[in-house]
Amino acid sequence: MLPRVTVLTTLFNKGAFVEEAVRSVLASTFEDFELLIVNDASTDDGPERVSRFRDPRIRWVDNPHNLGRAGAAERGMQEAMGAYVAVLDADDLMHPERIAKQVAFLDANPEVGICGTYARTAGDRSHVAAWPVTDEEARGVMLFQDPLLYGTAMLRRSVVLASGIHYPVHWKEPGMDLLFLHRLAQHTRMATLPEALTTYRFFPARCDTPWAMSALDATQEELFLGIAYALFMNRLHVLRLTEVVRHGIRPNADDGNMEVPDPLDAELKQQAVEYVIKCFPATFGKRLRAAADTWLSLS
Repeated sequence: MLPRVTVLTTLFNKGAFVEEAVRSVLASTFEDFELLIVNDASTDDGPERVSRFRDPRIRWVDNPHNLGRAGAAERGMQEAMGAYVAVLDADDLMHPERIAKQVAFLDANPEVGICGTYARTAGDRSHVAAWPVTDEEARGVMLFQDPLLYGTAMLRRSVVLASGIHYPVHWKEPGMDLLFLHRLAQHTRMATLPEALTTYRFFPARCDTPWAMSALDATQEELFLGIAYALFMNRLHVLRLTEVVRHGIRPNADDGNMEVPDPLDAELKQQAVEYVIKCFPATFGKRLRAAADTWLSLS
């Protein structure tokens, strides 16, 4: 009989953490699952550490060479057998009730295909991180942040298969989870359970590859430029409102608008451009500055 849930963990050189991650899954109160570990050609002792577990619910897949996080996730989705796929990174931890609560929610809400949770962060930053709870709230922030934390997600596998959405396997930079969620969200609804059911380990070297953004195709570049423009307009709006309050600018008698003087507004636009450029890797800066010429003319 097929398992109800596949817990999908991609593994690349996380030997120091993977045993703890596996133990957290095996401690789940919901027992009808398989733990599918995709070894993405690790060169450390992570695979050896996992091999010490004798639980029959652990299933192992080896990539012949390193595919990157997106490629390994795509391999895992193809191999998964569960109706639901619960994501857990190899350096994170799962609360014993996480699977049970996400399964119960998805069973009760068939229109939802992506269900995340709040996360308790550990490492360089320790706090409970919250995400939008409803689909409407999640879509409202999609231009500015992840709609939910991918590392806490449980996915309805039938939605992924029916949509034809795949992980961007050629994508070697961080952000593949955001691209995947944006695409999948066009075919289903999202939700986040307001409980910290995942422990997310945060540290600067979390990513397996540097965020270079050096090999974007036209679609990916368009996506990131759209996000950058939204950040620019949002930042500019905040800067303008700040100056309106600071200088006591009153509404225009003709149209009721409160306008910042042109010389000051030009300075604020440049500040907004520099703010956006700092949000992206330096290798993308030249492309952003070229796009900023258009932003300035539209704002």
